[in-house]
Amino acid sequence: MENEKFVHVIDLSGPAAHPWQWLKLMRAFHGRPGGSPQLRITVVHDDGAFLAQTAALLRREAEALDMAFSFHPILGRLETLELGNLHHTLAIRSGDARAFSCVLQMHRLLAVDDTQQVATSMAPLPQLAAPEVVKTSLLDPSPTTPLSPFAAQASPSASSPHPQQAAAAVPPLAGFLSAVRAVSPKVVCVMEQDAGDNVPGLADRFEEALHHYAAVFDALDDAAAGSAGVAREEERAAVERILLWEEVKDVLARDGSERRERHERLHQWAARMAGAGFAGVPLSYVAKMEADAALRKCGLRGYETRGVEGGYLLLCRSGWPLYSVSAWRPWPSQGSASSGSESSRRTQLVQGQMASTWTAWPQLLSPPVDHTH
Repeated sequence: MENEKFVHVIDLSGPAAHPWQWLKLMRAFHGRPGGSPQLRITVVHDDGAFLAQTAALLRREAEALDMAFSFHPILGRLETLELGNLHHTLAIRSGDARAFSCVLQMHRLLAVDDTQQVATSMAPLPQLAAPEVVKTSLLDPSPTTPLSPFAAQASPSASSPHPQQAAAAVPPLAGFLSAVRAVSPKVVCVMEQDAGDNVPGLADRFEEALHHYAAVFDALDDAAAGSAGVAREEERAAVERILLWEEVKDVLARDGSERRERHERLHQWAARMAGAGFAGVPLSYVAKMEADAALRKCGLRGYETRGVEGGYLLLCRSGWPLYSVSAWRPWPSQGSASSGSESSRRTQLVQGQMASTWTAWPQLLSPPVDHTH
């Protein structure tokens, strides 16, 4: 977005959002050699007071920078967004270069995803898509390719007696990614917990949660040790009580549609994004250096960012992955004039991207540290 004159940033990070990231973005655009663009920021959050305070803060910053700026707040959460007309929901305007940011939120769409797929497999719906369609959707994403075995039910036909039921069969994550892809963003940034607890067995979930949250709580201990003060301790206690306690309880004590926290590994997210018609955008070396600098600034030791083949980043503690960061953009739409060779070339690129992700994953991490207490 170096030379874009109109930029629209849509932040879907919910409770993980913080005004500092938008302040940093505004200052970065202000220092752009070609001049700052007309910047529009849309924030989806379920706290009206947070949205009002953020709006006031960013407008003051825009005035100080003498920057053309507008703020569009949306009260709600990612799960409650109306995806039928995302242009209207997010107040998207033609001519803007659009960027999406989603931090620690997309996994919440997997809860309904899981429930609806189970319900769909039991419902007397006509003829599920053949396995070849699933393979095609992963390797050759296009606007007319179903996003999942159940996406074929999304377009009611004359032979379908229940069009509402068929439309509801599209899993929420697939529907969300399809809606985002339809508005042609320049980039979609995704940050997720890197854990494998989206599995049915309680024992497997417990083991994954034990390793992941032991490392997360250790990280909180490290951060608290680096900065003294009663306020800091109270802040840490609030994070543990309000965020982490609810996450752990959700992972271990709930199931079915009630379990909202369903974390997956980076290679699983890569497969989901590629299957939905997105190609990876390699993160730059500068991005990795900035992440490392932020860790040093916090006074944390034993933490590192690891680059994964394909251009993704993992935040690790003592070799154990905590969070993944990746960037994506839609594959160009395949029109009727697209040649077979072009389609084949894209298929090979997606295959190569997926293969590199899967191949690099087992070799990525050093032997994990035992976090059992």
